Amino acid sequence: MMKMKHKYVKGLFVVYLFLLIWIIIFKTEFSIEPLKGLQGINLEPFKYVKRVGNTINFADVIENIVVFIPFGLLLKMLHHKVSILNAALLFFVTSLLFEVIQYVLHIGISDITDIITNTSGGMVGLALYHLLYLGFKKKTDRVLKVVLTVGMLVFMLLYSFLLLVN
Repeated sequence: MMKMKHKYVKGLFVVYLFLLIWIIIFKTEFSIEPLKGLQGINLEPFKYVKRVGNTINFADVIENIVVFIPFGLLLKMLHHKVSILNAALLFFVTSLLFEVIQYVLHIGISDITDIITNTSGGMVGLALYHLLYLGFKKKTDRVLKVVLTVGMLVFMLLYSFLLLVN
């Protein structure tokens, strides 16, 4: 029974990674062709090319954090004993890889802010797992499987609906 539960979480993780790649690399497009031609590097944290006045683009910061929260939750579900340092390193390297791919393929601005906020989102996911464990104990993984499954399905259905109406 335990192996079946673990396989389900691995399946959720694979689906999440596909969604993450689609969101970050493909910008929710079905091809990178419309994205080609934009290349750059921003090494100044929280400095945006497209600013509204002199304000930080908080929506972008929040989106980058939110999109990586499931990464932290799923990682903890798969590896309960993962250290905070190893997890942070995995979130950092994954985000860095996405930024390098964007740069190499000329499909976006590689931004240090994205690396910081994505890594932070993964860490928030880890912290959220620990908070949920305080309340649900051994039922935490079961609760998260339901929440993450529903969340991914809702995201895919809503996005499919948006594609159909546009």
